[in-house]
Amino acid sequence: MGNITNDTLNKANGLAQDLKGKVQHAEAQLGKMTHEAGDRVSDMASSFADQASEYAKIGRNYVKENPAKGVAIAAAAGALAGGLIAYFMRPRR
Repeated sequence: MGNITNDTLNKANGLAQDLKGKVQHAEAQLGKMTHEAGDRVSDMASSFADQASEYAKIGRNYVKENPAKGVAIAAAAGALAGGLIAYFMRPRR
């Protein structure tokens, strides 16, 4: 009877150790995946910032080359934005 109990305890201990190893491996994999995802998000944010900066530079150059058109476009955009804001802020009946 003692051998059966020892065998059962040894098997349970082996299963517990195996499970512990699997959990540790899964934890390491999750950490690695999280780190890689963070790197990808950082790269995407950096790329977005670079593109936005480039578009702003193009816009500034266009306004420098065409000041009258730049003022007209800004006025039209402002009027459109103001009209939309007024439309959506008016009281409903």
